[in-house]
Amino acid sequence: KKILLFSLVAISILVSSIILHNSSSSTCTSISCVRAGEILRRKSAAAVFSIDTNQSNSISPCDDFYEFACAGWAENTIVRAPRSREWNVPLETSFKSFDRIKKLFARLMSHQEKRKAMTPYQTAALITYQKCMMESTEDANSALKSAYQEMKGWLSTASDERTIEETLIGAYRSNAVSLFHINAQIDAKDIQKRTILTIEEAVPYVSVQSLYGTMDGFTSEDLISGQLDGHWLHGILFSAGLELGKKLDMMDSAQFKESLAKAIQLDYKITRCSPHFSITNGESPEQYRTTLGYLTAKFGHVFDFRFFLDNFIGREINANTEIMIAPGMEYFNRLMSVLQEYSTMDGGMNVIKDYIKFKQLFMLTIHSGKLEQRKQLGGLETLRILYTGEDDRSLQCINRVGMINQLGFTSLLEKFMAPQLQENMEYARNIGESMRREYIDVLRKSDVIDGVDRTALIDKAERIRIRIAVPEASRDPKALLEESNMFVSDDLPWATFFTTTMGNRHWKQFSDFGKPSNPAEWPTDTNPFNINVHYNYESNSILFPIIWTMEQFLDAKLPSLFSFAGF
Repeated sequence: KKILLFSLVAISILVSSIILHNSSSSTCTSISCVRAGEILRRKSAAAVFSIDTNQSNSISPCDDFYEFACAGWAENTIVRAPRSREWNVPLETSFKSFDRIKKLFARLMSHQEKRKAMTPYQTAALITYQKCMMESTEDANSALKSAYQEMKGWLSTASDERTIEETLIGAYRSNAVSLFHINAQIDAKDIQKRTILTIEEAVPYVSVQSLYGTMDGFTSEDLISGQLDGHWLHGILFSAGLELGKKLDMMDSAQFKESLAKAIQLDYKITRCSPHFSITNGESPEQYRTTLGYLTAKFGHVFDFRFFLDNFIGREINANTEIMIAPGMEYFNRLMSVLQEYSTMDGGMNVIKDYIKFKQLFMLTIHSGKLEQRKQLGGLETLRILYTGEDDRSLQCINRVGMINQLGFTSLLEKFMAPQLQENMEYARNIGESMRREYIDVLRKSDVIDGVDRTALIDKAERIRIRIAVPEASRDPKALLEESNMFVSDDLPWATFFTTTMGNRHWKQFSDFGKPSNPAEWPTDTNPFNINVHYNYESNSILFPIIWTMEQFLDAKLPSLFSFAGF
């Protein structure tokens, strides 16, 4: 009787509590309901939808499942890819991740107490972002005109007596690479992973190299006379040069147009030296190893490599220093032939210098993004889109701070996005490892590769370094200090500040050639704030940007299928 009485009382209390709960709340708190709510809010790992929960709750899934699941999506989603006519899921989803970073920065800039808890390097990242966001049109114009004065004029106003080598050093110091790109890369064949001086192709004026294969050639007169009106050469490059001349208050004279046309023609000839236009079987060119002494002896009458390296790095370089020509010696011979042609031509040396300065000036406007933006394509606007692809100023600034303040920036996010960021980073690493295991299993079972290749492929797959979101060096005080030492005066206009700091990073990497690379640092050609995942051949590492570890792409709290799909 006592047991029965106790049971009846317990059941009565339980029923009463359920009735009381239901009368005060209509929220379902079961595991299934909570999980469904998470899925409804996040939708999937591929795209995050903004949901009007009141509207979705008022619609029965039995009546209209699409409205139940996706209510509010169309109203709250904007195609943000610049000038895009189609939906790009990874790109649009990445914008959602960037929005989260923007909101964090906005909170930190208005929250003094939180800023007090930041390290000097984290504070520097926040200030750099703020500097980029607050750039004015006046600052941008000031940066452009200062560069113009320092280079002693351009085209019809050029009055400098500098050599080609000195002009190129000036451009390199503002990270405007032309003629060729020389830097220090990890030597893939060196056991200690030391860096080696490496010559690569410079990015052409119009960064899409394949465009240069759409015509066989042209003269400067073709550009001036209007024969190429409507062609991309005229619509982009010639128009951009005219715009720069106008911004610099230069006279729109016949001499100006002729000099501009000759600089554009040289860009075309240099770009056509690329193996891209000579190798038809799809194979990569064979890298060529040589020495500084050999290049000086064979090509010193065209370009003084010894002078260029000594003066850019700031110390004397030994003639036996090894240099790798990544695109192959055939490319390099063609490039030197073009420079030889211009060095013996009347006024040809000035054309080369004008070509170098043109790249320096328009890159300054591109990194500013504040001089002029318009709806119509053409000229500087098209160049800006080709190089940045971004119309959103905040995205430009996040990307650029990630380039010059990589360690401080990622350190800041790791601090203020904890612990979820760390959980997702570990989850991403586990997904990457499971993909590696599956890939190796496929290699083991494959019947289309022989034993020798199978062993080599499996060995390489096992050695691939999976690097997630945050460079290990961002936790190293010494590396953070080295990065901060590359910064220039905060008083400079943003565009000058950015290009000069980037030039300093290039110089630092350049001057450290021959030393073992720091395994805790990401390769210099990567950015943790890129959209794309990046594979680096020299270090055999795959790098997943930080946005791929945010809940828009993967979430350790959701069923694994969502994260595998997003990843």
